Amino acid sequence: MNKVFFVTYGGGHVRSIIPVIKELKSRNHEVSVLGLTSSVKDLKKQEIIFNGIKDYLNLFKDEDVQKILEYGDMFINESFDTDSGLDKLEIKLYLGMNLWDLSIQLGNFKEALKLFKQSGRSCFFPINSMEKILSYEKPDVTVVTCGKRAEKAAAFSANKMGINVVRIVDLLKENWRIPYKAKVCVLNDYAKASILSSNKDLDEQNVFVTGQPNIELNYTKELLDDFIEKYNLDKFDKVISFFSQPNIAYRDEVLVGFIELLQKRRNFMGIWKIHPNEQLDLYKKYIDILPSNLLILKEEDTNLILKESDLVITFFSTVGLQAIAADKPLITVNFSKTPHPVEYDKLGCALLVKNIAEFEDAINLLIENSNLHAHFHEARKKLMPPRKAAENIANVIEYS
Repeated sequence: MNKVFFVTYGGGHVRSIIPVIKELKSRNHEVSVLGLTSSVKDLKKQEIIFNGIKDYLNLFKDEDVQKILEYGDMFINESFDTDSGLDKLEIKLYLGMNLWDLSIQLGNFKEALKLFKQSGRSCFFPINSMEKILSYEKPDVTVVTCGKRAEKAAAFSANKMGINVVRIVDLLKENWRIPYKAKVCVLNDYAKASILSSNKDLDEQNVFVTGQPNIELNYTKELLDDFIEKYNLDKFDKVISFFSQPNIAYRDEVLVGFIELLQKRRNFMGIWKIHPNEQLDLYKKYIDILPSNLLILKEEDTNLILKESDLVITFFSTVGLQAIAADKPLITVNFSKTPHPVEYDKLGCALLVKNIAEFEDAINLLIENSNLHAHFHEARKKLMPPRKAAENIANVIEYS
């Protein structure tokens, strides 16, 4: 029996590992989970036992704990969303621990503060903290799904300590460097080729086409029927869903365009799904102008929304992959000149919207043009992942 340690952020990351955790437990492996930021909501919902940063504070010296609390206090009020349902203390500790760790790496807190104000959370790399946690957990395998911040630090620390690492790659991103030694689980053959092309030192035998648990739609008929009835979805000709993401500069412009479209097309139901890491306050100003056929939802199950959608729209979210795997028409939105990390349109699976003037026409085109439907359907077939992803990934972990 192996001990497996997971470090996870929210959204698609945590939803990727939950089925794997359940599969490993069914095989009698010991599992420990560090749930960060919004991941805890899904972990609680799925009744997965996890630890937060507060559960590891005893690993730090008393004077370092005081610094962690002090540094977290400096930014908690501007960083915490009271409507998020998250534990304010845990978010404070997350900020404080990362700033404390950064101050160790840079030699002093002044430099850490300067970098944080310039780069935000992207500068977080709590390698000292993760070494303490891994030394305590003593896992045989560490599993990560994200190449950033604490998950990246966990992988680096595990390498240093001789602990095997399994990386679950949840996107099709090209030029994606994996700067540590790991066995890598990818969605499909295209993703495998991209990873190997970008990582010349990565042995092909260490890259496994497993599929992705978060890509597979997972729901019960009872839940689906309740969802349809709750929002009267069967009363509309089409359901169009938009899956939002944080830190998109033109998000408001897109939302206004979506509102205007639904005001015209009363036979359509629109669903705007808020990302777990977006603050609900950003949307309050739109509540009074929403047409009755547009819902702004945060807590509803992505699987149910996708299942009932006739058209899916996003920026570059992992939900795009779910839409492809579910054979749903897909639109991606990018008003900037910088390419998204994943360009679904370049894979032939999505229609790209580059400005607000194209937005409504693109939606109408993809709904009404059967030839375009057929073209995208054929492209999606080439990217279909294998099924039973959780079992496949558990096999990789089991033999690491």
